[in-house]
Amino acid sequence: VRSPGVRSRWVRGVSIFGTTVAISLGGIIASRHLHLDLLNNILRSPMAFFEVTPSGNLLNRFSKEVDAIDCMIPDGLKMMLGYLFKLLEVCIIVLVAMPFAVLYCVCVCVYRWLAVNLEFLGNLLVLAAATLAVMGRKTLSPGIVGLVVSHSLQVTGILSWIVRSWTDVENNIVSVERVKEYADTPKEVNGCKLYYPTPQERIYLSGQDPVLFSGSLRMNLDPFDGYSDEEVWRALELSHLKSFVSGLPDKLNHECSEGGENLSLGQRQLVCLARALLRKTKILVLDEATAAVDLETDNLIQSTIRTQFDDCTVLTIAHRLNTIMDYTRVIVMDRGLITEMDSPSNLISERGQFYLMCREAGLV
Repeated sequence: VRSPGVRSRWVRGVSIFGTTVAISLGGIIASRHLHLDLLNNILRSPMAFFEVTPSGNLLNRFSKEVDAIDCMIPDGLKMMLGYLFKLLEVCIIVLVAMPFAVLYCVCVCVYRWLAVNLEFLGNLLVLAAATLAVMGRKTLSPGIVGLVVSHSLQVTGILSWIVRSWTDVENNIVSVERVKEYADTPKEVNGCKLYYPTPQERIYLSGQDPVLFSGSLRMNLDPFDGYSDEEVWRALELSHLKSFVSGLPDKLNHECSEGGENLSLGQRQLVCLARALLRKTKILVLDEATAAVDLETDNLIQSTIRTQFDDCTVLTIAHRLNTIMDYTRVIVMDRGLITEMDSPSNLISERGQFYLMCREAGLV
C-alpha cells in the first residue's frame, strides 16, 4: 500500500510533467501557426504595404517577436502555473489539516488587491493560520500546527512569483499581437489560388560578374534536374558553348570551382545565357553584362540575345552603345532622372544627349 506521501509526490510529478508537455507542445504548435500565417501573408501583401512598412519592423516580427512567442511566453506560463499549483497545495494542506480554516478562504476573493496589498495579504493569511492554530490548541497536535504555519509562511513568496510570472506573460503576449497585426494585413489577391513561379523561371538577371556555384557544369545549368541532356546540349549550342564543353574531358560533368574561377568571364556569361535559354525565360535583364568581356565574346553574347531571345523582353543597362542601337526603346538617365526616352533613331534625330554620346562613340 502506498503511503499518502508517496501518492502525493506521484500526483505532483505527473501534474508537473503533464503541464510542461502541454505548454511546450502547445507553444510550438501556436508559434508555428503564427509564423506560417505571418510568412504567407507577407509574401502575398501588395507592394503598397512594403512602401509604407519599414524593413526593420518586418525583421523584428520574424526575429524578436517570434522568439518571444517560442521561448518567453511558454516559460512564463510554466513558471506561473508551477507557483499556482504550489499555492493550491498550501491551501489544500491548510484546509485538510484544519477544516474550519474555510472561514478565512474568503481572502481569495480579494485578489483584486493583489498588486497593492500583496505583502499584507500574505501576512494576513499567516496571521489567520496562526490564530486558528491557537484557537484549536486543544484539538490539534503540535505537528499539524507546525505544518500549517510553515506552509502558510510560503504564501507571500508564492503570491509574489505568481504575479511576477503573470506580468512576464502579459508583457510578452504583445508579441502575439504584433505578429497577428502583420498576419492579418490585406493580401494582393484574396479568394483564389495563385501560381508563384520558381526563382529565375520567368525573369533572369545577368550582371557584370556572373556567378557560378561549386559543382558540375550541368548542375549550374540545371540545378533542379528538370531538363534532359539533349535540352542542355541544345541550350549550349544556341549560346555558342557546345564546342567548348565538348572539348572538356568530363563534358557536362566538368567541375566548376567556387564562383566559376576556372572559366573565363566571357564563358561564365555565356553559361548564364545558356541557363536562361534552358528555362525559356520571358524577361531577360542585362546589367552591363558585356562591360568586362572582349569584343569577340561580346559579339557572341549579342548574337545569342538577338537570335534566341527575339520573343522575350530584354532590359539592358548598356555600357557599349552599339549593343542597343537596334532596341525598340532607349531611356537616357542623368543624375537619377529620365532625360530622354524614344527609339534610337528618333533620339539621334533629336540631337540630344543620346546623339552626343553616339557621336563620341563614332556611331553617327
